[in-house]
Amino acid sequence: MQIKYQDDYNLVHRYLTGETKAGEQLYAEVFPMLTKYVYSRTNNSIISEDDKEEIIQDVLQKSIEKLSYYNGNSKFTTYVIGIAKLKTQELYRIKKRSNAIEVVIGEEDEILDDSDNFFNKNPLHIIIEEEQRQALETAITGLSSDHKMVLQLKMNGMKTKQIAEISGKSEEAVESMYCRAIRALKNNFQKVYN
Repeated sequence: MQIKYQDDYNLVHRYLTGETKAGEQLYAEVFPMLTKYVYSRTNNSIISEDDKEEIIQDVLQKSIEKLSYYNGNSKFTTYVIGIAKLKTQELYRIKKRSNAIEVVIGEEDEILDDSDNFFNKNPLHIIIEEEQRQALETAITGLSSDHKMVLQLKMNGMKTKQIAEISGKSEEAVESMYCRAIRALKNNFQKVYN
């Protein structure tokens, strides 16, 4: 088998056999590119500065742990950036999940019209949104009938007093039931979507 990137392959091999200078040389070249990649791919409000730094650290650690898999058929930087791409996508999924729960549960959040800019959306985002919607539907079906009722009425804008009159319960009982319904929905959603 012919190795396309012999210099990178040799540095990796030397590093694996204990030559720390080879590792320093490898990662001195990779680190600026990795940092630039992570910051350019996570330039939005969902990903915090701490998250970005955590991705970089995770990628460096994972690239060292899996160093024996590097075969020299791509540049070493490509190998590391590939790991960064996976780690970044993983973090986006986690953040999107937690944001989806907050959007669905928040009483005062606006419900956005999905039809606007549908054709401008990234296909990956469309798939993730569909997965979240299906997971939410499954999570709701797992709720008790009282919890479903109170959530549905609250989401339709009904006040606690009105729900109490309809259900024949006190306002305190309705509020308590609503809090338990939110907790149960969060738990169900996390079980289904994880």
